[in-house]
Amino acid sequence: MKRSRICLCLISALVLLAAIPVTPAAGAATAGAAVAAPTTSAVLVDGLEQKFEAYCINGNNYFRLRDVAYALRGTAKQFEAAYDATANQVVLTSKTAYTVIGDEMLTSGLTGSMTAEPAANEVWLDGTKLGLTSYVISETNYVKLRDLAAAINFGVRYLAESDTIEIDTTAGYTPEQPAMTFPSDLSITVIGDSVTAGVAPYVKKYFPKAYIDAKACRQFSAAPGIIEGLLRDSKLSSTVVIELGTNGTVKESDVYRVIELIGPDRKLVFVNCRVPRSWCEGDNKTFTQIAAEFGNIAIADWYGVSYDKDSYFYKDGFHPNIKGCTVLAQVIAEAVAAIQPYKPYLPVSVSP
Repeated sequence: MKRSRICLCLISALVLLAAIPVTPAAGAATAGAAVAAPTTSAVLVDGLEQKFEAYCINGNNYFRLRDVAYALRGTAKQFEAAYDATANQVVLTSKTAYTVIGDEMLTSGLTGSMTAEPAANEVWLDGTKLGLTSYVISETNYVKLRDLAAAINFGVRYLAESDTIEIDTTAGYTPEQPAMTFPSDLSITVIGDSVTAGVAPYVKKYFPKAYIDAKACRQFSAAPGIIEGLLRDSKLSSTVVIELGTNGTVKESDVYRVIELIGPDRKLVFVNCRVPRSWCEGDNKTFTQIAAEFGNIAIADWYGVSYDKDSYFYKDGFHPNIKGCTVLAQVIAEAVAAIQPYKPYLPVSVSP
């Protein structure tokens, strides 16, 4: 079955230029700071590729504001971007030609993750204050593209299969929607390792209230104890997703203990693993064979979807990158949907 994958890592936001003073929010170093990873997606503006320096933060791509203003100049959605030093405000004016400063679209060549701190600069459009999400990265202000697209009203979408962001100035903005939506009362608990930690923001696109317990280097043997603790605290959801197996051999006894603790009245999803290690095949076989014995267990076949897709992973071959996280989140959502006793989601058509 062909999966429709909408970038839950979606789209970007733009920098407020080197000429615009950057003001981190007070206390940002300790509250609200995030990790920003360079975005590798291709970016097309009205069908032509343009090179932006962008970062992914919590599953969304962020761009420099003036870079976008520069790329959109001469189109129906062009806008001016200036700075009001007196009011400490970034001022945008729609349907106005952008004034080129000269350092637009420059790239630093940085490849590693950076610290991003919430920005304090206000952004105004045609006299109205905007609620743009923005961060300061290396003394430069970046804004979420979808926020800007909604304000200026230009089209933007992500094509997961080609890892491409498309900006369309001939179309209006369409809000991002996941490929499926779930009832608000369908809660899930996700237990996993560093793979789960990476995909967590993407899973929350489908399940905003999901309880996620993820820890690097965790093995499956830790799962029974975690579940026992959640049961004691009455925090275990009606549907439980377990993504463990990346870091070592999965013992059948531990799997059966997890199933016993979950009980027959809950639904359980095992996410099989894709890791270049000797135990991968055996772990996945254990999950498949045991799951077949029970009617309340499903397999999220991450291995089957990704085994020949090196483009889904960082260089280590098992931590999914932005594109991989988008796909993995959808695989988990589909498995959760499949295991429910009723049709728990409604497919939605996503406009360009």
